[in-house]
Amino acid sequence: MGDAIGSPERERIEEWLLAILRFAVTRDEADRAALMATAADMDRPCGHFMQSDFSFFVRTSGDICDVVAGRERVVKITVLHRYLREIGNDRLRRALAAALDIERPATTRIGKLGRPYGDDLWRGLPIRQ
Repeated sequence: MGDAIGSPERERIEEWLLAILRFAVTRDEADRAALMATAADMDRPCGHFMQSDFSFFVRTSGDICDVVAGRERVVKITVLHRYLREIGNDRLRRALAAALDIERPATTRIGKLGRPYGDDLWRGLPIRQ
């Protein structure tokens, strides 16, 4: 969802993402239905660009709803991380990650004070004079 997407399309996608966020927060069936309606509207063909069997938004919304509702706990992290990576809006991505209870990947600290080799880097080399 970079800058190549025009303003109307970006607004529709953000509306869809906000619908996902709302369902993730409330877990209410009415919010799920609203999300699925938004997704179905986005999958409708518009002009000659989209095929009538296009179902990305409905399929993705269904996957996310299943994960949020706890039906697919085994694949939760994988599925949600895959979709979260695609969100270009940092604030919305962080809000969704928080609402979906997804932790950021743990950062690993390398060595003491961030040195990858610690004090062993220079071991064995002659001392300069």
